[in-house]
Amino acid sequence: MKKISFVIILLLALGFIFYYYGQKKNISFVQKTSEQIRNFADKEFHRLQEFHPEEKDQKIPEVTTNNPVDVVGDWTLQSFVSSSQKEGSKFSPVDPSVFSLRFDTEGQVSGRTDCNGFFGSYIKEGDALRFGTLGSTMMYCPDSYETAYHEILDQVNHLAFENGMLVLSNTETGDSLSYIAQ
Repeated sequence: MKKISFVIILLLALGFIFYYYGQKKNISFVQKTSEQIRNFADKEFHRLQEFHPEEKDQKIPEVTTNNPVDVVGDWTLQSFVSSSQKEGSKFSPVDPSVFSLRFDTEGQVSGRTDCNGFFGSYIKEGDALRFGTLGSTMMYCPDSYETAYHEILDQVNHLAFENGMLVLSNTETGDSLSYIAQ
C-alpha cells in the first residue's frame, strides 16, 4: 500500500506542475500530459496489484453472500440520480462505458469515471452495501461528472436488483447509481 500511496502522491505533484505550466503556456499540452499520467497511474496500480500479492493479503473485509443479488463482476453505469445536482435530476453519461465498477470476491472494488480510475474495499451484508475509503488517480477533467458520481458512491448504503439492473443507493437521500452487467 505504501508504494501505491507514493505513486499517487507523485502523480498529484506531476499533475499540479503540468497544470501550472499549462496555464502559462499551452492547454493542449496539459490535456495530453494529463492523459499520459492517468494511463501511467492505471498501469502502475495494476502492476502493483499483480506483483505485490502480500498487499492483497492485508486487505479486508470478506464479502458475505447471503443475498441473492451477486455484485461480483463488472458493471457499467447507465444513469444516476443526485439530490445535490439540479434538484434530484437523473443523469445519463454521454459515454456510459467510461463509468464502471468491478467487484471481486475478496471485498475489493475498482472502477473508472469519465476522468480517473479508483479502487478500494466494500462490505456487503444482505441488501446493505458500504464502501471503504476509495483511492483515486487525481487528474483534472473539466465538465466531468466525477464529483457528483463519487459523492453518491461514497454514501451508498443499499443495493437492489431492479429490471435487470444493479441499483446502488442511499436510502436517506434517494441518490442512486444504476448499472448493467458487462
